[in-house]
Amino acid sequence: MNSTNLRFPYRHRKLLALIPLLFGGIGLAAWKPALDVQITQPLNGAVVSGVISIEGTSQDVGSGRVSISIDGGPFDPAVGIDPWSYSLDTTSLSNGMHNIRARARQSLGGAAVFDEIDVDVQNGGGGSLSVTITSPEDGAVLLDTFLVRGQSQGATLVTLAVDGGPFGPVNGLNPWDMVFEPGSLSPGFHTLTAKAEDGVGTAFDQITIEIGDPPVGGQQITYASSVDGEPLGAELYLPVGFNPHGPPVPLVMHLHGGGGTGNFSPDMTAELDARGWIGIAPDGRDWGLADIGCTWQTSAAYVNNPDPNVGPGEQDMLDAIDWAALNFPIDLDRVYLTGFSMGGRGSYIIGLKNPDLFAAIAPLGPAIDMFEVYIRRPEPRACKEGMVGGEPGDSPFVDTMYSITSGRFLIENAFNLPVFHGHGLLDTTANNTPANAPFLHGWHITEDASWSACHSPALCFGHTPVLEELHGRHPEGYDWAFMFTPVGHSTDPKWLHGTPINGTDLGVEDPQNPGNLIGMFEFFDRRSLQHNPETVVYKSYTDEHTRAFWVEMDISTPWLNKPGAVRVSRVNARNRLEAELVRVAEIAFDLGVAGLELRANRPLSLQVQPLVEPTFDPALVPDPGEVLTPSLVLRGDFSRWSQLGVWRDGQRLSPAEWSWNGSEVRLENQFIDSVTEYRIAVLPSQAFPQ
Repeated sequence: MNSTNLRFPYRHRKLLALIPLLFGGIGLAAWKPALDVQITQPLNGAVVSGVISIEGTSQDVGSGRVSISIDGGPFDPAVGIDPWSYSLDTTSLSNGMHNIRARARQSLGGAAVFDEIDVDVQNGGGGSLSVTITSPEDGAVLLDTFLVRGQSQGATLVTLAVDGGPFGPVNGLNPWDMVFEPGSLSPGFHTLTAKAEDGVGTAFDQITIEIGDPPVGGQQITYASSVDGEPLGAELYLPVGFNPHGPPVPLVMHLHGGGGTGNFSPDMTAELDARGWIGIAPDGRDWGLADIGCTWQTSAAYVNNPDPNVGPGEQDMLDAIDWAALNFPIDLDRVYLTGFSMGGRGSYIIGLKNPDLFAAIAPLGPAIDMFEVYIRRPEPRACKEGMVGGEPGDSPFVDTMYSITSGRFLIENAFNLPVFHGHGLLDTTANNTPANAPFLHGWHITEDASWSACHSPALCFGHTPVLEELHGRHPEGYDWAFMFTPVGHSTDPKWLHGTPINGTDLGVEDPQNPGNLIGMFEFFDRRSLQHNPETVVYKSYTDEHTRAFWVEMDISTPWLNKPGAVRVSRVNARNRLEAELVRVAEIAFDLGVAGLELRANRPLSLQVQPLVEPTFDPALVPDPGEVLTPSLVLRGDFSRWSQLGVWRDGQRLSPAEWSWNGSEVRLENQFIDSVTEYRIAVLPSQAFPQ
């Protein structure tokens, strides 16, 4: 495993920065470490039992040795130098306090340094309680499924932990075992700790194993949910010639359709092999709909739902990306999201809620309006209601669930998120065939802006914008392509590879290969994540999705099926932000990420007004009498200044009307009914040199 892999939650990767180590004027050749030794485990005063591992580090020992003494007895060599370890069976000691002393020296008779701790030995049954891991051996290198076996004495419970994590139950007591499936442990070194309990004391045994690099090709892996620890499955695809210790490579996540499980087609793996990209296709967790006769065995909701029959369907997918980034060299600027049918719908809704996580998305054959799916599809009512909690109109929560599982009602968020849409011209499932129904899930989110009719008398939404319309008004922000071919509800390989222009296939011409329609992989290959876009457009229906790029907002109507939105642009030359808002209770702007900064001779300015963008969803039009009173927050480095001033429409505000500290300026509950100008400046008497 590449030791430089990024190990942090994918959702928060943009908060990290690479911090260089500066040596100033000190020459590296002149610097020499001092002889030292440290005991790092267990901690001083720890209660221990059974077989324990004493571990630590040393410095400048050279070809010398680290040794351990117990209670002033003879020094016994430890294993290794930096780091080092020493196994101690505490059952050979009496219960109570004992001294552990570590010694490091460079040569026999040479100067030595020491570190020591005291531990409290507590072995139940006077030392008769014990547990031992009998296989695999300490230091074993493993690849696929493996079995951990062991024995215990005097135990009423045996559990096993990995890498200091929670202890989980094993099978049996004496002997006992636990099975580890492929992919359940990442490549690299891991510590397995067995614990035996008898109701009075505890005993431990511990080994270190190494998981070798997995073979190339497709394989099943297991990863854990960050929400509830549930083990989740996925197909991992490593391309031919993949080097797990090489430079970072792109990742393609593929979401399966209803009734399916995670997999890659031969056409898709051929593209992954040709480009040297990694693929991951999560299964989704088992859900209760299968128990009531629905064909869907695993979750294809791709939405976080408190209903245990659905579960955290979106976070499960993001956890799979976390797992891949933890275990392989993933280029997090080139993570791509695609999927077919329900997975295509998932590509839209996960991507549009998290536009700053993906370099591009490619929904294929997606259902983009779940209200329409509920009305038209023939599945049993309980199956269609299962992922959203009811039928349209049951409650604001249920209607919100329909909206946030429909790409149609989130499409404005594609401002900085490139979209490739593939669809069959003969698809009657995620309908794209005019003879089958008037609403077309392909045309009416990409090309055709004509749809404004009602699905039913109770479901009238008016016109919502399509990608062509949004791109026409804002070509700097909406990057998209499509390909429609004469297939039904199935994936067409042409969508992946591209195809020569002919009379039956419709799509966007490849700008680098005239005469050919661009395919999904070429579309992906030319796009990387935007970290710091000039304009951010973000719309949300909930208090769960609140952040995009350098903007964070709380809407005033979460879970009421009344979306809030922001459209904000920065003008760096003027140190200025210009924002349009609707139904926003609080909005914060990260000045550092946006590239703005308050200086002594350069005030910050902020223009705020109600949303006026005409192509937005009609649901964003304020209700009669609705007022906009957001709290405005500017986040940045204000620690240099001891006194600031804030002006609204040219009038200086009193200190009671705003607040600030070293990291933010805050204006609470501002009444915004027209264009309003704010200015934040360092008072002249407090200006400091730059």
